[in-house]
Amino acid sequence: MPDPSLLSLAQSAEAALPGAFVERVRNEFGEERAVRILASAADEPPRAVRFNPLRAEPADTRETLEQAGVRFTMVPWCDEAALIEPCDLPVILDHPLWMAGAVHVQSLPSIAAAVALDPQPGERVLDLCAAPGGKTSHIAARMRNEGEIVANDLSRARTHRMHALLEKLNARATVVRRDGTRIGRREPGGYDRVLVDAPCSGEGRFHLSDPSSISDWTVAKTRRLSSLQKSLLHSAIAAVRPGGVVLFSTCTYGRIENEAVIERAISRYGEGPTGIELEAIPGGIAPMSGPIELEAPPDSILRSVPDPTGNPCSRAMAGFFLARLRRRSR
Repeated sequence: MPDPSLLSLAQSAEAALPGAFVERVRNEFGEERAVRILASAADEPPRAVRFNPLRAEPADTRETLEQAGVRFTMVPWCDEAALIEPCDLPVILDHPLWMAGAVHVQSLPSIAAAVALDPQPGERVLDLCAAPGGKTSHIAARMRNEGEIVANDLSRARTHRMHALLEKLNARATVVRRDGTRIGRREPGGYDRVLVDAPCSGEGRFHLSDPSSISDWTVAKTRRLSSLQKSLLHSAIAAVRPGGVVLFSTCTYGRIENEAVIERAISRYGEGPTGIELEAIPGGIAPMSGPIELEAPPDSILRSVPDPTGNPCSRAMAGFFLARLRRRSR
C-alpha cells in the first residue's frame, strides 16, 4: 500500500493531468509506480548543479559555495554533480561563481545523459539535439576540451542561446543548425559517439506549478514525436562509425516514445557486421528500473520512475529514459 502522503500528492495531481496520460501510466506501470509518477507532478524535488572544471577546480567551487551557506548532497555516480534544496538556489544564482561559469544549474537526467555517453578526450562527438547546451558543455568538460564536439539544433534562437552558454562555461564546441534527421546521410560514419536527447512530450517534467508543462500534451503529439524520434535515432546510427556509441534519451514516460523507438531501430539496423546492438550503460547510474516489454541486455536500458518519498536522487531524477547502442565493427 503506498504511503498516505504519496497518495495525497497523487490525488492532487491527478485532477490536473490529462486523463489519457493517467490511464496510460496506470496501464504501462501498474498502480504502485503510477502513484509515484502522478505524485511527482506535485512534489518539489531537490535541484541539481554541476561544478564546471573548465572554469574552476570543482572542490574549490563547492567549498566556496558551502561557505556561502549552500548545502550539498553529492550525486554518487557523478563526482562533479550535487543536489541542493530549492531554497538554496537563489544563493548560487547571486554568487560570482555562477556568473563566472564555475557552477551550472542542470537537471539530473541531463547530467546522467553525458555520464552514460561516456565521451573520451580526443574523440569526435555529435550532440544531435543540443540546445540549450547543458549536455554539450558537460560532454566538453568530460573530454577536457580535447577533441571535437559538434552541437546541432534546428532552432536559430536556441543555437544563439547555446553559443552564449558554451562561451560562459568555456566549453569548446562547433554549433551548427541543421536538420538532425539528415546528418547521418551527410556524414556517414563521421563520429565516435552521438547523443540523441530527442524532442519529447516532456511527461517527466509535468508539474502543477507550471500549467504550460501539461497544457499542450495530447496522444496525437506523442505519436508525432515518436515518428521524429525514430528518424533522429536512425540518423544518429548512420552518423556513428563502426565500433562507435549512440545514446538515446528522453525525459518522458510513454513506451511509444522510448522502447518502441529502440525496437524500430534494432529491427531496421540490428543485423549485419556493422549493425547495432544494445550494451550496458556505464557509470552506475541509479535509481532505475528496466524497460517495458522489451528484451534487452542488463542495464542497457535505464528508466527513471521518480519517488517523491525517496532519497534526494530518487526525487531529483524525475522521469527519463536512457538506452545505449553500439555499432558493431566490421
